[in-house]
Amino acid sequence: MELPNVLLIDLGRKETSSSVLRETLQSSSIMRVHALKNSFETFEAGGVEKCLTRVASFFDPDLIILVLPAGQLKKVSFNLSRSNRLGFIPLVSINISRSFGILVLKSDAPSEITEATCGESILSVLWSAIDPSPLSIVKAGTRQDLKQAPLIGKNLLFLRQLDKVPLAAVCNSGVLIEGEPGTGRNTFAHRIHLLGDRAEKPLVHVDCRLIPPDLAQQELFGLETRDDRGVVVSTPGLIQKGHGGTLFLEEIDMLPASVQVRLLQFLRDGAFKPLGAKSEKRADVRLIGSLRNSAEDSMRTGKLRRDFYYGVSVISIKLPALRKRREDIPRLALHFLDSCRTKFRTEARSFSEEALRKFAFYDWPGNIRELKHSVEFAASRSRSSVIQETDLRLPCRDDLPYSLQEAKQRFTSKLSRKALYAKHLVS
Repeated sequence: MELPNVLLIDLGRKETSSSVLRETLQSSSIMRVHALKNSFETFEAGGVEKCLTRVASFFDPDLIILVLPAGQLKKVSFNLSRSNRLGFIPLVSINISRSFGILVLKSDAPSEITEATCGESILSVLWSAIDPSPLSIVKAGTRQDLKQAPLIGKNLLFLRQLDKVPLAAVCNSGVLIEGEPGTGRNTFAHRIHLLGDRAEKPLVHVDCRLIPPDLAQQELFGLETRDDRGVVVSTPGLIQKGHGGTLFLEEIDMLPASVQVRLLQFLRDGAFKPLGAKSEKRADVRLIGSLRNSAEDSMRTGKLRRDFYYGVSVISIKLPALRKRREDIPRLALHFLDSCRTKFRTEARSFSEEALRKFAFYDWPGNIRELKHSVEFAASRSRSSVIQETDLRLPCRDDLPYSLQEAKQRFTSKLSRKALYAKHLVS
């Protein structure tokens, strides 16, 4: 994942006014930070808006953090809020101390300014400004489409895993889906949820790579704080948001080991304690996890706790790479071509033998996702009813030894020999 590009502009009158914040951001692994130091008077003389526009056009940041002297925060926030010429809108203002304030600006953000004090996690607030929500919740309008999305294939390895979907859908046990990126892990997880009794409840899908390790516990279990009047302020976590439904954690081995332990305890007891809370809460959530590497590799490298693995993988689904199910490539390619006719207004209806031959012998490191994109690219280029080899954008292979028909015959013969050998072993 590409890290967000953050620009820190220190306009404070004291040299060390934002040093703590700068060191915190630069030491984190969740953002790329560029730091500039200048005087507020210089920016004010040239116009804060114009100066920010020039600097932003050079650095192209996802987020600007503007450190301001005392008394200037509200004034600058108000002026920028009323401006339509600047591509950044005030989003979050942070008062770290009485001597200075910080204004966080982000493109296409809502014109809303919220307050945060030093009692909260500054890093948490800034991360929320960059990515307000690393999760997606399946809306009711898309459920039927996802439920009816075809899972295409005749490969034996694929069909064995597909047979596990109905079983996984009717029980509430944990499911772990292993497979390379692009093999259909998300599709399988959504199908399991939508075929079960929890289909009408939320499906909370979150990529664990997008959760900073320091904030993982807060994101999952929630946060409880007290305001100046002593009133408890609760921020629900992903578990509470998925109550009654399913929590799908993609790349689950990216969670810190301490969070894996707490999540395992929640799976056993159904109870959890939000960060900063004094009492436990309960939630009814079904957990589905996914891994791009094999579970054994993740456990060997220490990224995945073994006890957590056994708690999650009551039902294990291991999706084969596309290069291991080559007989499904023509069928998948035709399906993707059919689905993109309306999108690209193409006349293409089929593939030439040479195009299918090139598809069949390519290794597809991006798996089904790469195949889909390749078909869409070819459909957008084709000007006839048959997509030719020249319409494809794949690495050139002039050394293909067989025609498509010969390749099919060799594959069938090899599969028959394996079947006979297996039958001989059994007998």
